[in-house]
Amino acid sequence: MSNRAARSWAEGAAAWIGFRAVALIALCLGLPTAANAASLSLGDAVIAVGSIADLTISVDNADGIEAASMYLTYDPAVIRTASDVHVTSMTSGCMLVSNTRQPGLVQLGLACMQPLSGSGALLTIKVLGYGVGSSGLTISFCNINEGGMACTQNPGVATVQTASDPAAPSEDLARTDDIVP
Repeated sequence: MSNRAARSWAEGAAAWIGFRAVALIALCLGLPTAANAASLSLGDAVIAVGSIADLTISVDNADGIEAASMYLTYDPAVIRTASDVHVTSMTSGCMLVSNTRQPGLVQLGLACMQPLSGSGALLTIKVLGYGVGSSGLTISFCNINEGGMACTQNPGVATVQTASDPAAPSEDLARTDDIVP
């Protein structure tokens, strides 16, 4: 092998080893990698004024999640929290702390004894339809495993409609004074 070919081979090997070393260091330090990421989603909800609905925070890849903190923001003129945040079957072995006292903000902290795995519903929040309109549902802050796992957020929308009046007469009903005995 010529000096030139040997030098080219050595440079290529060094680059390959360098990439593997960086990837190994990232994994050891818990730095976010493409395979070590979670996407959190808030679904859309349609609620009548005065009604309560479940809002679910879902995750596409919970593998390795041991801790998470996040903020959920919404328009308090449209919806309000109706209760504290609740764990799901996926997070039943975790300790959850939530703060819903400030209208428009839900603060969440989750600590798990064992790493989570799979995908699906992470947490649920009961929300009350407060005023007619639409509210963006946004995860405005997300930190998983103390920054060791990348977190992407997919927002949702809560739409609050007026409650329908079931006692209102329908145009399709025959009038009682039209009935002849």
